[in-house]
Amino acid sequence: MIEHKIAYELIEEFVFGTLSQEEHDQVEEHLDSGCEQCAVRYREVSELSAQLGQAVPQKSPASHVKENLLKQILGESEFDSKEVSSKTIWPWVSAVSIAASLLLLFWANSLRNELLQVRDELHQSQGQIARLIQDSSVQKDAAFLLGLPCSWLVDLKGVEPNKDAFAKVVLNPKIDFAVAYVYRMPPSPADREYQLWIELDGQPVSVGVFKVGQDGQALLKLQSISDPMSIQSFQVTIEPKGGLAKPSGMQYLTGMNAMPAMPSMH
Repeated sequence: MIEHKIAYELIEEFVFGTLSQEEHDQVEEHLDSGCEQCAVRYREVSELSAQLGQAVPQKSPASHVKENLLKQILGESEFDSKEVSSKTIWPWVSAVSIAASLLLLFWANSLRNELLQVRDELHQSQGQIARLIQDSSVQKDAAFLLGLPCSWLVDLKGVEPNKDAFAKVVLNPKIDFAVAYVYRMPPSPADREYQLWIELDGQPVSVGVFKVGQDGQALLKLQSISDPMSIQSFQVTIEPKGGLAKPSGMQYLTGMNAMPAMPSMH
């Protein structure tokens, strides 16, 4: 049977389904053996996984996206409308022929406009991919924190008129940084950014600024968390781009640092 220490370290990957079949079976066998510490860790990570999954809104792409992308892949026809003088038109050209020509030009112009829209959608997708790549390092930090014993979650709730907004902060008493997941926030204006604050000895301290896109989500790493256990509360405000030394804008999120009792390790 797999050793307890190794099984405990693999709990997170077990929950998220990234283990090999052999490792998965070994961890499952260890959990079935009745190890209390691993069972507690399994419940903690499973609960976090469910919370994060429920928090992400499910969206379906527009029905025309597939067709537009196929047109983009297969190529586009460029139509150049040419001015035709009345002297070059044969007298026997019927009104139906002229109408058909105008319809063709109209269709070509509409197609060109639609392809431009597809390009815009592709550029937006590329921007989202770039953000995901940037977020991947933060995801690794989050996975690292979640894999450590004694990590805990802090819930931040939305403040009127943005009651649907919320966030979760992952902390660990032995690590000098934290990770925050933000959901259902209004998109930040071009000249403004959200700023996250921690309260230490009754004073607000900035731990990061961030942007929120149209999806209402953000993922950020909070630096300079020297003593997570001394944090009294968290809040998020809207501030000028780059942030301020003290909060001045409207508050969007707030939450107390309700640190749970730490289980003993043996």
